Amino acid sequence: MQTKFFHAEPSPLTHAQLGAVVGFPTGRQADNQGDHVRKLISRRRTGTMAPITEHEVNAAQQAWCGALVRIGAVHAEGGDFRAVASALIDDLYDYAEGTVFFKPTLAFGKNAFRSTKRGALSYFVGGDHDFLEDAGFALKHWVKV
Repeated sequence: MQTKFFHAEPSPLTHAQLGAVVGFPTGRQADNQGDHVRKLISRRRTGTMAPITEHEVNAAQQAWCGALVRIGAVHAEGGDFRAVASALIDDLYDYAEGTVFFKPTLAFGKNAFRSTKRGALSYFVGGDHDFLEDAGFALKHWVKV
């Protein structure tokens, strides 16, 4: 099994900046970013570990930022934000393939690291009784990350 480490460090927006969703990749742009992330994961799974390009890193970061904004937008619209967050975790964290050392920015104490998908989901959307400190990082209704 592979071990991965991911640490996010977005900046919160002021209350005045909350409103319309901006900076979220849509249509073909979002598909292209998702394609790059899937290629990175596929290369690891098949053992063909060519160097990762700067373009691929930027695409993965933009996919993460776009998904974070999307989770908040779906929450604000009353949609299934948990499903959107779950898809983000599946696409970008890849818990199914190995151990992930995800250290969320605002996590602390005994739950500082999220080694399970359930822990990561709680960080993004809250509502898990085993992670009472989680208020839902992605529910802050980010508009640009």
